[in-house]
Amino acid sequence: MKNIRLKNITGFILILLIIMLGYNACVKDNFKYDKLTTNNVEWRPNIAVPVAFATLNLRDLLQDYDSTELLVEDGTGFLYVMYESKVASITAENLINISNQSYSENIPVPDLSIVGNQLYAKKEMVKTFDVIGDERIDSIILKTCSLAVTISSTYKHTGTIKFTFPTIKLNGQIFTVNVPISSASGNFNSIKDYDLSSYHIDLTSGPSNYNQLSYTVELWLDDSSSPVQASDNLSINFDFSSIKFSSAYGYFGQKNINIPLDSIVLEVYANAFQGNASVEDPKMNIYINNSYGMEIKANITNLSGYSNIYQPTPLILPSFYNPITIQGPSFNQIGQSLLTEMFLNKSNCNIKSVMSNLPHYILYSVDAQTNPNATPSLQTNFVLDSSKLDVDIEVELPLYGSAKYFVLQDTTEFDVSKFFKDLNPIDWVMFRTNITNGFPTDIGVQAYFTDSLYNVVDSLFERDTQFISSGVINSEGKVIQSTLQTTDVLFPKNRIKKLENVKYALFRGYASTTNNAQEAVRIYSNYGVEVQLAIQAQFTINQAQSDTIF
Repeated sequence: MKNIRLKNITGFILILLIIMLGYNACVKDNFKYDKLTTNNVEWRPNIAVPVAFATLNLRDLLQDYDSTELLVEDGTGFLYVMYESKVASITAENLINISNQSYSENIPVPDLSIVGNQLYAKKEMVKTFDVIGDERIDSIILKTCSLAVTISSTYKHTGTIKFTFPTIKLNGQIFTVNVPISSASGNFNSIKDYDLSSYHIDLTSGPSNYNQLSYTVELWLDDSSSPVQASDNLSINFDFSSIKFSSAYGYFGQKNINIPLDSIVLEVYANAFQGNASVEDPKMNIYINNSYGMEIKANITNLSGYSNIYQPTPLILPSFYNPITIQGPSFNQIGQSLLTEMFLNKSNCNIKSVMSNLPHYILYSVDAQTNPNATPSLQTNFVLDSSKLDVDIEVELPLYGSAKYFVLQDTTEFDVSKFFKDLNPIDWVMFRTNITNGFPTDIGVQAYFTDSLYNVVDSLFERDTQFISSGVINSEGKVIQSTLQTTDVLFPKNRIKKLENVKYALFRGYASTTNNAQEAVRIYSNYGVEVQLAIQAQFTINQAQSDTIF
């Protein structure tokens, strides 16, 4: 398929209106002035000027405008409006946290023994690695970790203290440090920081085989003439902080994941003002990519269409999609992501009726939970620092359907004083339009001219709306012949006078598919309109005024 960016479906109608107003500078290079001559129209003897000839189709408009929605053209030229939005990305850093760890040891006098000409003590410890709830961590490869070691000694001896963490390793080498006790004053203090980034921690060395950290502390005190006092002591504190993982293994409990209420904007209905429109086969596809090594259960708590015209309409999901179990990769798939897909269409939910209400927004919210079965002894999880849960929604609106009195509205600046300094010499102006409609819709157009406070001063057409009949369609809803309509719009002096205070033009485009919207039609990229515009005007002007009009 061919992908083309589209600014706004209303752009076509707005450009059509602008052309009818003669405001042709906004239509880029589509006008071909050499295609229209005064032979195309018949005027009373007066000043008549051919203004422009334009052939505009959807393919032209798509090439000129750009925005967030994607228009997809298949091999036949049939068009789809596509919206793609990443609605959530739950990263490992936001889901799994490892707490700071602190451990303390003391070596008092009773722990000392004489070995040769030294005093010696050794402590082998297994400590609990603090986790949240019922988490069970077997091992961690550290991305970052800082270990602060604080030592205080009141022994009036020099010596050495050695601490070893046999299950903390880097490239197979055990983390062990010797710290010299360099002062025999009885007031020795040492604070040192160690970077444990990239180290591997095995927490299975204790009796429970998880959440257990072992270490050994050894003390040698040199022979000294100072006696050992009963109150003497050496204390050592280990403080692990800034713990971030590259990967972690174990069981990480039931984490609640909340995707709060948010929305996808459907710009195609942004300017919908009133009326009805129906898309024959709308679709919504939800793609969930999970690279956590654990199962996740998700419940979509809100999925609905919010319209500028109608009440919000809930999209009722089939029971097999809500809740939905999201599988995670196995240990043989570490680093990969598993895709869970949800395909919503008119056969399994009420998406057609939701889209018939012209929703400007699709509202959604989700509650999810990791490890929904909650069996720590039977489940083994893993998580990488790159693990995440991505949720993407794709809305597909094939331009195949019907519309009845569907109204689009927009506003633009339209200051007549920028074109004419003085309107008094103009007696009247007549616009003649020859419009050939190649769309399968009756197109109604109107422009209201307002002052700076948006009070309506006049309109382009004196009647409510000027309708242009649709092209002729076949049994498949495809246009096989265009229709031609000629329209004259007269602005006499009293109407021209009203335009002096005009600052804005409020455009409304009306659309109804053929046969009073009883038949579904298809929109193809080669559909378009041909517009011929000529202007006839009469001036009462003298030489003194000639330089003051324009």
